[in-house]
Amino acid sequence: MIKRILNDYSHALIIIGALLLVLEISFSGIGTIVSVVLSAVLTFFGWKNYSLMWGKFLFWIGIISIIFNILSLFIVRLILVAIVAIAVLYYLKSSSKKEDDLFDHPEYMSAEQSEMYSQPLLKNRFFGNDQTSDNPYSWQDINSQSGFGHREIDLSNTVLPDDTAIISIRHLFGNITIYVPYEIDVIINHNTVYGNAYILGARYEHLMNESISYSTVSDEPSKKRVKIMTTIVSGTIEVKRI
Repeated sequence: MIKRILNDYSHALIIIGALLLVLEISFSGIGTIVSVVLSAVLTFFGWKNYSLMWGKFLFWIGIISIIFNILSLFIVRLILVAIVAIAVLYYLKSSSKKEDDLFDHPEYMSAEQSEMYSQPLLKNRFFGNDQTSDNPYSWQDINSQSGFGHREIDLSNTVLPDDTAIISIRHLFGNITIYVPYEIDVIINHNTVYGNAYILGARYEHLMNESISYSTVSDEPSKKRVKIMTTIVSGTIEVKRI
């Protein structure tokens, strides 16, 4: 129930925030718009010439200027406060447990119920790092949403199913590292706003609003495979053999 309320509030805040942002920019005059456009132009030319020193300088000056212009808007500061409030509510919800929670009474759970209520391999955390167990664990498909931090998945500590295993991660800021055994085929679909990707020796650096598809699928029908679908606003994904 609380999760549903939080989702409803989140959607409402996004819509209201977008409308108020448009109104504030409209009433703040052309100065703010000109400043943002000039900063965007600096960022664009800096990105195009990022290999040169002056290109790096223009790029980061443009980025910093855009950030300050955005943060100078009252509605943006209001949205940030709302995000923090939602994060606190979510944390309080996830940390609180009822006394009759089944996880607090494993002796009353059958084997079927225990499998049904098993904890996910990666938790949905807005802040902090998370990783799969260092000890052997039973596999279950991963579907994770997270905010800030590092996510690490080691597939050498589990036995993957005979069909395709799924890893789906939507992350805001931070890195994702996935270790895949040599005998496992890999299918990767990665989307990023800004970041890098290092996939089994292939290097994709300084990506900006791009998508990457990578596959090692062989003709062996019996070979196990894992499909990795990731989305990062800003960060690096690394897929390594182990």
